[in-house]
Amino acid sequence: MIVYQAAAEFFPMKADAEAHAKSKGLKASTVNKLVVNDRDDLSYILNRVAAILNMPLQETADHQIEATPYHSDEEEWIPAFVRADWQRRQQMRRK
Repeated sequence: MIVYQAAAEFFPMKADAEAHAKSKGLKASTVNKLVVNDRDDLSYILNRVAAILNMPLQETADHQIEATPYHSDEEEWIPAFVRADWQRRQQMRRK
């Protein structure tokens, strides 16, 4: 999977990322290409995002590591393909 990053936002298409960069006054060359080939790549990216957001990791009773949830009133930062599952999990946590 390939996604493009421009001005702290991610895009599935390079042209969209370049247009966004230009709209922010940046050069198209500032667009970064992120390639996710496997689960190792994905976990590396997610760990970097967690570090940037300063999300401390917590050890659970079954010794799995999970990130402390990021609390926001806006859910738009959650990718659409996982939003429904995320909302379901949030409702289960509240019960």
